[in-house]
Amino acid sequence: MALNNLVNQLGELNPQVFRELKGSFKQRNVLITVAISLVGQLLMLIDLGLELPSYSLGAEINWPLWWQDVFVWLSLIGIFSLLVVGTYMLISDLSKEESRGTLNFLRLTPQSSRSILGGKLLGVPALLYLAVGFALPLHFCAAIAGQIHLIELLGFYIVLGSSCLFCYSMALLFGLVSRSLGGFQAWLGSGAVLIFLWITTMVIDNAGVSHYPADWLTLFNPTIVLPYLIDSNSFDPNSFYPVERSFQDLRWFGIHIGASFWTMAG
Repeated sequence: MALNNLVNQLGELNPQVFRELKGSFKQRNVLITVAISLVGQLLMLIDLGLELPSYSLGAEINWPLWWQDVFVWLSLIGIFSLLVVGTYMLISDLSKEESRGTLNFLRLTPQSSRSILGGKLLGVPALLYLAVGFALPLHFCAAIAGQIHLIELLGFYIVLGSSCLFCYSMALLFGLVSRSLGGFQAWLGSGAVLIFLWITTMVIDNAGVSHYPADWLTLFNPTIVLPYLIDSNSFDPNSFYPVERSFQDLRWFGIHIGASFWTMAG
């Protein structure tokens, strides 16, 4: 009942959001989405828990480091899910609208183009947002237990949100200009995003900044922020981020924006 009231209130603000949410928020779809999110988190915790040394061996467990591991894996899964799956959902939705002939109908409605596109951005990936939302409590707790500052965590969320906005906007543009590809356009667009994220994540993981002209491409991958949040993300400090980096060391064209932001924050 509360969910229906929320959807109705959003519909008054943006009819396109109401249209998208009404089609997505079926009880069966919501239950499946929540189950996938919760079960996925449980399986990840079990897998990471198996890496813990046994107490019988007398080993001392570094719990903050383990929670940092949880934080990083949740962040990576969230980044890839939001950008890749969200891109696929948006392009696929536009393709279906075009095949059904309802896209032209939307153009004839009194809604502004900003309202229609904004409704698409908010409504089409709604189930994906729901799945990520159910993972946020664990992500937040992992950050706190991993001794990551709240202001740095907020910065990560802002970067991730900005990346989603940029990627989703490009997905809508690609979906509108590549109609001739038919149903293949969603796979092509999301596949391109997946390959880009995979390559740039490997670059960030292995080298960070390589001082080549292509370094600016990594700025479109939110993963670039993770090394500045933590010193390492595994039980072996040298396995992923061989060079320790602090958020205060973050620079932009030589300007110490990390240190400046940290000073302004307190």
